[in-house]
Amino acid sequence: MQTASYARLCNRLPGKRFIHHETVSMADYGRRKGKEAVVDRMLRWLPHYIGRYGDFTDETCRYWTMCRFLQNELGLSLADINRIGREQAERLKIAVQNVA
Repeated sequence: MQTASYARLCNRLPGKRFIHHETVSMADYGRRKGKEAVVDRMLRWLPHYIGRYGDFTDETCRYWTMCRFLQNELGLSLADINRIGREQAERLKIAVQNVA
């Protein structure tokens, strides 16, 4: 949907290469990769997000499919998601932003 912006970004990056990709729903992604692989990828992504932007809030979680998936499919609370992300960030030595 933002192809022109994406093309400009790609051109500014070191590789200067436009990478074609498609947007897939979480359900399709899960069918392609398997639920276990999807959950593993989300849990690896989580500490990096929290490290950069701080804890998820009800508002920010609304916009991140991965956060909603962890809540809806795995039954994790927002507190659980943030705790797991912070613990993983600490283990990986990722500095966590305290965004208020």
